[in-house]
Order: sequence, then structure tokens, then C-alpha cells
Amino acid sequence: MIVSQQNIKNEKNSIHNRNKFRFRKIINISSSIGLSVDIPLSSVYAMSKFALEGLSEGVYYELKSQNIDIHLVEPGGFRSSLGANAFMIQPGKNSVYGEINECLNTYLESKATDIHCPHTDMEDIVKTVYKLATGEIDSFRNLVGGD
Repeated sequence: MIVSQQNIKNEKNSIHNRNKFRFRKIINISSSIGLSVDIPLSSVYAMSKFALEGLSEGVYYELKSQNIDIHLVEPGGFRSSLGANAFMIQPGKNSVYGEINECLNTYLESKATDIHCPHTDMEDIVKTVYKLATGEIDSFRNLVGGD
């Protein structure tokens, strides 16, 4: 969460430099989880994504008159250990989170290994950012991935 807060502060500070040096695009990478919270124990992660999306939408309207474009990239899940590690907590014995944590771990492991489960290709995320940076696409909200 500290990293997310620091990134948001850095973005707000960089807006002044973008005006000074005539940079005209800000591309924020969020997550499709910022659209809806549907994974137990992910509330802090989801909160940081909601905050980034709220900031992006707010400054979109504030900076449009200064010809500064804001873009939001919202990738779906992709195969990595990050997903499993990001939401896992280490509950103590008899923890109220024990059962939820166990069920979530089972779900994430099955999703990560299911070849039929849609996963976002990292290359698609890179292509989307590139197209936004070069002006090939110009939409505010950009969903990437099939999940």
C-alpha cells in the first residue's frame, strides 16, 4: 500500500513537470480487480486499485483542458506467483481467516494451473501501453485480457 500511495503522490507532482516539459500523456496501470471486488482477502489490494482509478478519472477531467491525456490500463489476471502470494495471509491457529484462506488458496491454485482458464498475456498489456503511448489508441479505460 505504501508503494501505491507513493506512486500517486509522485504522479500528482509529475503533472507540473509534464506541463513544463510538454509531456502530454499519463498511462496508469491498474487491475481489473479495481472494477469489482470478488476475491476474499483482497480488500487492501482492491482499495489501492479503486484509489488509482478514482485519481485517474478525477485528473482526466482536470487535465483535459490542458491537453494532457490520462489513460487507464486494466489487465486481468496472469500466471505468476504474485496472485497467490498477494492475497495470502498466514493465520494463526484457530484464526477466523483459516477456512477462508484455505478455500482461497485452493481456488487460486486451481485457476493458475487450469489451461482452459483465461489468463491475460503480458505481451497484450505491453502492446496496449505501447499503442496508448504512440497514439494508435486513445481511449481512457483499456481492459486487457479475457478474465
